[in-house]
Order: sequence, then structure tokens, then C-alpha cells
Amino acid sequence: SPVDAYHWLPQPPPVAIALARRRLWSAIATMTEAATTTLISHVDNGERSNFHANEQRLRDAQARADYGTFNLINRLTLDDLAQAIERREAEKSWTIYNTLTSLFGASYIPFELHSKLYSLLVYVQRISKSGTSVHTQEEIDLLLFHIEGLGYSRTEFMSAAVPVPIPPYKPLRYAIVNGDPDHAWRAYTEIMSQPSGWRHLSKKINMELVTLLASSPNHKDSVFVVAQNTVDVIKRTISSENDALSAETFVFLSQIHDRLKRNDLDTCERTIDSFVASRPPKGLGGLDGYAFNELVRMALGNGQVVLAHRLFNKMALIGIPATAQTYAILMLGYAKIHRVDLGLDVFKRMYNDCVVPDLKTFNALLCLLARGGETEKVVTILKYMTDAGIEPDVVSYSEAIKVFASVPDLARCVEFVETMQQRDVLPNEYTYSILIDAHARQKDIHGAIHWFQQMLVANLCPNVVTISSLVKALASTPSQMSKTMTLYEEARQVGIRPDVILYTLLIKIHARAMDLDASLALHASMLRDRLQPTVYTYTALIDACAKNAKLETAVQLFKLMAESDRFKPNTHTYCAMMDAYAKHGRLDMVESTFTELLERGRMQAETGAVSDVERIERSVGVDTATLNCLMEAYNRAGEGRKVVEVYERLFTRFEVRPDAWTVSIMLDSCGYNDMPDEGLRILYKSGWATWTRGRVGQGGRFD
Repeated sequence: SPVDAYHWLPQPPPVAIALARRRLWSAIATMTEAATTTLISHVDNGERSNFHANEQRLRDAQARADYGTFNLINRLTLDDLAQAIERREAEKSWTIYNTLTSLFGASYIPFELHSKLYSLLVYVQRISKSGTSVHTQEEIDLLLFHIEGLGYSRTEFMSAAVPVPIPPYKPLRYAIVNGDPDHAWRAYTEIMSQPSGWRHLSKKINMELVTLLASSPNHKDSVFVVAQNTVDVIKRTISSENDALSAETFVFLSQIHDRLKRNDLDTCERTIDSFVASRPPKGLGGLDGYAFNELVRMALGNGQVVLAHRLFNKMALIGIPATAQTYAILMLGYAKIHRVDLGLDVFKRMYNDCVVPDLKTFNALLCLLARGGETEKVVTILKYMTDAGIEPDVVSYSEAIKVFASVPDLARCVEFVETMQQRDVLPNEYTYSILIDAHARQKDIHGAIHWFQQMLVANLCPNVVTISSLVKALASTPSQMSKTMTLYEEARQVGIRPDVILYTLLIKIHARAMDLDASLALHASMLRDRLQPTVYTYTALIDACAKNAKLETAVQLFKLMAESDRFKPNTHTYCAMMDAYAKHGRLDMVESTFTELLERGRMQAETGAVSDVERIERSVGVDTATLNCLMEAYNRAGEGRKVVEVYERLFTRFEVRPDAWTVSIMLDSCGYNDMPDEGLRILYKSGWATWTRGRVGQGGRFD
């Protein structure tokens, strides 16, 4: 009931009465008289008469806007708008402003917030590209229209607004992006002339500036000025036992950063080997643990985990001891590419080297173990941390919840949440997202919504990851699938910007519902939001076209992907295309596409054309789903013998394990093609089933 939904509201002080009142509005329309009285009791007695006096206005506001199913829009306050403006989140600020004005009118927004929002939009227009600038001008015009409607002069309003200053690093960033060393150097010297100007410059910007200046004959001396200034800042702000970092070393790190961005691995490794060989391991001009940590971090940041491990081994060879931070960085890198075995080897080496792990190191290990589904090891590590006096934090418990969510063991997940509460460790957005996703994977929509509501009760703002998890839960129940777009729209109205993953998920959902128009509309919306689609996005669109009898469109998309450099089809794409051909009876094209997949996989294995991280998204190879697609195509065509051939030969050849769908396809094919004994023989031989004769009449049954 509405009363139960809001029992958590404390008795508000006078300054919070308006906020409490806002949270009650959405429930008023459906409350009984008793329930209304109970809820109003939360409001200060001195404010009750004022509350009743405004009740009709509140009901009018309720009638003018749908507060939504998921309790997001009715939680919006002026504080949300003020905070978004303060953080200079222009898109979110405008979205919240638009929602609030549509609910309560422009008069609800204080003049001061109108002024600050105008200044922010003008600031964005000044620093944005032409396309964004046009869009922002439309927002400015609407804001000024609201101001005139409130009785203010447009000219006086604009002149009274306080401009938002452009951050000092912006001109420098533009000069670097445009490859203009002269403007970049002038912008840099202007920043450094200001008190504490160095605080505006990140290490990455300094590396990119060094690379740009090094390419200009007129700025050779400037390179080492920037490098020395950066090294001085690092030595002041980062504690390091080895003080060997020099300007020359920073220039070297900048070169490696640039080559990794260009994916020039051969030159990168040669440069590292040459620099290490020509420098003393310690002392001025040499490399210390900080420099090697930077090399490892840069390699992992560009998806080159193997290179990172080679650098890690090189540290040991030249006598530089690895720190706990080094081990943590490397374990997180292996967790990212799902290589739990190699990550555990790193931890064992850390243990053998007698390096004392800290909280971050243990959290990296827990993240690694969670990726591998190592439930017992996670519990052991948590106990060890407590015994060693290292109190687990929200990250530690979240990873423990994540590993049991993958089993799945939802009861243990709840136990860890209770443990967190007992130890005063508050769950965060990441924790709740894991819990929601765990219930979504089990198609437990009620459990997912429960944790979503608990997140709101904890006064935490859902993010796009949370929304994606809840969308999965809704999509798992056919009767609730229509609410996925309701949630998507509500999220947009409160300033939660959809990302590529959410868009791709929604496209898949509409493809499953045979709604091609909605899938294409979502793709168009993604492009309007200036988001770059991924291989998975286009794969989902191919699947949507195939399910809606648009084979030619699916083929065209597939060809465009094959011709591009950035969106090469992966294994999932080939599966979707094979399935599309199979649905249209094109067995010849199914076989041709499978042959192309084998060739692409062979070439990729020989050239190593993708990074370790990219390999997860862009890899091409034979897996269970691929062979299932091939078997299903033969099954549709009535080629029972070929279904059996794929099962007996290709699963063994490619060392792929069949799954339940494989068994279902083969049973269906053998039954349809009058080959029951053949199917049962294969199942028995493979160990999937035990054939017991005489159990059911003259036939038998599966155990």
C-alpha cells in the first residue's frame, strides 16, 4: 500500500517539509481517508492546514503529469536541479528542468536557478561543436520564453546572468586535439602562470602535450620543461620510496602512451627494451616502481594484458620490487578479460614475494574470484581479511554478492546484505545493481523491483546500469515487457542518460517482440544522443530484421559491418546472420556464412589483430551457439543426417561442449527424420542421458 511504501520517511524538520510533501503527492490519488491521515501525520502539525489548503493544487499537478510506475519522476526536487547545474551537467540539468516545468510550470523554478541554468547553457554553447550548439540554442530560446512568461525582461535577464568561466585546460585540450603545438604551448604557459595552475592539468594531458610538442621542431626545449614540471608535481603529490623518476623518463612514458593509443605494439616493446637497457635500474634517469606501474596501467588501459604481464616480469628481472598496487592493477586487468587462472598466479607470486596486501589488493582479488564464480574462495578471503584486521568495505561485500548471484544463490546474497547492515557498511548503487541483475537473471521480477525500491528508500539515485538490470527483469516476463519503455522514458525524464548497453538491450527486446519499427527508432535515438553503436548493437538490428522478414536489410547491414574497420562481425553476428538465412530457407547461405566465420577466425588467430580486451567483443570463432545455429538450419531443411554429423564431428573437432539446446535440436531432428535410435545412441554415448530399456512399455525412458 502507499502507506507501506513511504513508512521510511522520517518526521521532517520545517526546512524539509516541502521535500516530504513532494514525495507524498504521487500517493494521494489512490489513498483511502485513513491512509491519507496516516501519511499526513509525517508533516509537522503547524503545516497541516497549509498542506490541506494546497491539496487541490497538488491534485491538479497530479492530473497534469503521470508520475510513472517506478517512483522516479515524483522524487525529483529543486535540489536535484541545483546539484546538476553545480556539477555542470548541462544535459541532465535541462532534462530535470524540462520535467519539473512540465509538472508544475515554470513558476515553480526559482529565478536564481533559471539564471544559473541559462549561464550553463551559454557556456556549453561556447565550447561545443556546431551540431550541439544548434541544439543548445533551442533550449536557450525555450528558457527565455519561460522567463518572459513569468514577466521578466529577456534583455535584463540575459545581462544579469553570471557567465560560467571556461576551465583553463579547455583551450589546451582543443589545441592538442587539433594538433596545434603553438597554441598548446601558449595555453600551457598561461595555466602554469596561475597559482596552483598545475592542478588543472592531468597526467594524461601532460603526456599528450609532450608528444605534440616533440613533433614540432620549434618546441624541442619545451618538451622537457613540461616533463620536468610534471615530474615535480608527481614527486610532491605521490609517495614513493624510489625517487628515480626524471623528466627523461616522463618523456619516455609519453612516447609509450602515444604508441599504445596507435596500437603500435612492436614499436612500443622495442622502445621499452631499448630504454630499459640504456638506463641504470636505479638512480637518476632510471626506472622506478612508479614508472613501471604507469607502464602496466597504460598497457591494461589499452587492453594489452599480455604486454602488461611482460612488463611485470621485466620489473623482477631488473630488480625493481613490485608493490601491492602493481599486483592489484594486474589482477584487475586479468579479471577484465576473464583470465582468472592467470590472475590467481599473480596473487600467488605476490604471496611468495612476501608483499603485504592492502584493502585495494584484496578487493582486486575478490573481483577476480567473482568473475570466476569461486564462491568458497571469496568467503575464505573475506574471513581472512577480517582475521587480519582489514575490514571489508562496500566493494568487498559487493563482489561477494556478485559471485553468489552468478551461481545463483540469492539467499546467500541477502545474507551478505544483512552482514553489511550489521557492520554499518552501506550498500551503494553498484551493490543494488548486482542484486537487481541477479533477480533479473532468474526472471524474478518481484525480487528485482523489491531491491530497486530499497535503493530508492536508501536515497540512492539509480544509474544507467541499474536501469538496464531492471529492464532485463521486466523483459523476462512477457506481461511486463511493455513497461520496459515506461522505465526507459522515466529514466530519461529524471536525467539518467541511456548508454549503448541500454539501447542495445532495448533493441533486442523489441526484436524479440517482432517490433522492427521500435528497434529502428531506438537506433535513431541512440545516434541523436551522439552515442556510437557497437558490434552488438548492429547484431541486434540484424536479428530484428530477420525476425520481421526483412532478410535483405539484414544482409545489407551484415555487408556494411564486414566492410567497416570498426564494426567487424563477431561470432554473435555470424550466428544472427546464419539464423536469418535459416528462417528464410537459405541453407546454402547458412553454409557459406559458417565457412566465412571459420576463415575469419583462422586469420584472426594468425595475425592477433585485436587486443586482449577487444578479443571478448570482436573475436570470431566456433562456440556452442554457432554449432547450434548450424544444426538448427539443417533441422529446418530436414537434413537429419547432417544434424547428427555436426554433433558427432564438429563439437569434437572444435572442443565445444553441447548444451541443453543442442540436445533439444538433435532430438527434434531425429524424431522428425525417423531416426530415434540414432539420436538415443548418440546421447547415451556422449553421456547426456542414460538409456534404460523396459521402463516404459517396449521403449524406455531417459534418466
